[in-house]
Amino acid sequence: MKPDISLRRQLTGYFILIAIACLSLTLRISPLARTNLSWAFDQDSIGYVRLADGLKSGCGFAPRLAAGGCGPAEVERTPGYPFFLSLFHDTRSVLVVQAVLGTAVCFLVALFAWRQWGFAAGVLAELITALDLSSIINNSVGTEILFTFFATLAILLLLKMISVRAAGMPAIIGALSVGCLLGLAQLVRPIAQVLLIVVPLAMVAMPVPWPRRLAWSALALILPAAAIGGWSYRNLSQRGVWTFSSIGAVNLYYYRAAGVLARESGHSVYEVQSDLLRAEGRETEAPDLWSKTADENPAEMERRGLRIIMSHPWTFTVMSIRALTRNSVMPPNRPAVSAFFGHEADQREANSFLTKDVFSSLKSTLDSPWLLGIRALLAFQSAVTLFMWTGVALAIYRLRDRTSPDVWLIAIPLCASLLLLGAAAGPEMNDRFRVPVVPMLALVAAFGWTAKPRRKATPV
Repeated sequence: MKPDISLRRQLTGYFILIAIACLSLTLRISPLARTNLSWAFDQDSIGYVRLADGLKSGCGFAPRLAAGGCGPAEVERTPGYPFFLSLFHDTRSVLVVQAVLGTAVCFLVALFAWRQWGFAAGVLAELITALDLSSIINNSVGTEILFTFFATLAILLLLKMISVRAAGMPAIIGALSVGCLLGLAQLVRPIAQVLLIVVPLAMVAMPVPWPRRLAWSALALILPAAAIGGWSYRNLSQRGVWTFSSIGAVNLYYYRAAGVLARESGHSVYEVQSDLLRAEGRETEAPDLWSKTADENPAEMERRGLRIIMSHPWTFTVMSIRALTRNSVMPPNRPAVSAFFGHEADQREANSFLTKDVFSSLKSTLDSPWLLGIRALLAFQSAVTLFMWTGVALAIYRLRDRTSPDVWLIAIPLCASLLLLGAAAGPEMNDRFRVPVVPMLALVAAFGWTAKPRRKATPV
């Protein structure tokens, strides 16, 4: 039963949640006070900016090349994020809007947890999301924040439909809205396709006959399916390749299969990637894999990648489990945190990143206020992540005596999180792959930490 909250207590609750949201927004936009925004760009950012410039300069969805002119029609990246970038005149505006979207996710997750499980759950869910260091520093020119916004809203809307036992027109509107959000998420990052599995799972929990559940599932899936089919047809007509995005094939061959070969041979993934590129006559001076594989046939990449993986299934399994674990818990890397907070490391500090001697590392940390601060932040992030996953474990444990709606409200975000983490589990391990699932896991963890065991009825 939902707690009976007086108006005064309710207003106080809103004030606290808004205060936490303001703190989150401040942390996300604080680097924008600096003139230098180099921390907001990485190798992928360059490609996204070129595609956005192409949209603005009449190239269509093709990159505007640095030397002038338009590149070939793009099939590796989907149009969602470049279109988003094209709406703004400068990078600073993009980062401000993304910071607002990230803050909105914190607040919406908190509101749902509060209404469903009480105020303490709302505060915990918001704090975990708001203070996640990986989410804060990944407010850069990349897809993480926009994708997290659409994916989280889709999952929250599914959970809302279940919690209010939606039926009739509200259920129809809700299903179409979920489909719209998932379609947008796919156009930002193709990995969102794995979330389509969650839709029929959620509809199972709806209190209506099976024909209606199937109809609502179809309504929720029709827009994402149309997005996949429509964009695949565009790629076929523009480049002669039927694919929603070739990024899946690139990841399969140049990361998953390359990771398998690297573990088998004892070489690094980068060395194996270079060998694979040379074997296809694709060795170039381009700094990013995107440029090196832009015109490669995705069907051929998938065929070669699958052949390698099927030849070494055990190695692939071990590599994937290791990557899934690392992506789930690893903090940001120290140089990225340092750049976000505007510190340029000198050579002594940079060398301290590489030392494996515990005592030498400790001494260098104590000698440098910057290193001490950065490592304290990373330790704090590790503690937040451990707290979150402990809450997830508690939630799973406490579901044993809960009723059906609570089970679905936990199972759906947990399933969505594991699907996204699993789909990103490769040798290119990175904490940014965890960013889209933090709000969902925070919701589950908040339930785990605050839910009280239901009392069993005493026999009369």
